[in-house]
Amino acid sequence: MSAGPDQPRQVQGHRCRVYDMSKVRRSARLAKKPALPAVKKAQINLCRRLGLLEEEHASVEQVLHDYIATFSGPVPEHIIAALTTLFGLQSDFTTQLDEALLELAGDGLDDLQEEVAAAGQ
Repeated sequence: MSAGPDQPRQVQGHRCRVYDMSKVRRSARLAKKPALPAVKKAQINLCRRLGLLEEEHASVEQVLHDYIATFSGPVPEHIIAALTTLFGLQSDFTTQLDEALLELAGDGLDDLQEEVAAAGQ
């Protein structure tokens, strides 16, 4: 049965596929785990990699609170030493750079300190 010039041609549309999302998780072990938002998963992973999350069941909020409380006061010397070593801040090159910058800014720095002291009075 061919469509003539007078008859409209019937167009078959694409059928949309519908997926049953309840069967996406196939692993029973993964299906038992509650779904977490991506941000929460990232926080847990970061805390675990930094060594802050010692217990699996400790809340991330508590761990983050403890971590932030570490920096509420002066940073202990052993942490400063570890960070300095980690980032290579105690090399001869950085010491030379610091000294050179102090020499360049030395005169201007004294003038700036005098201006700040005068403005404060």
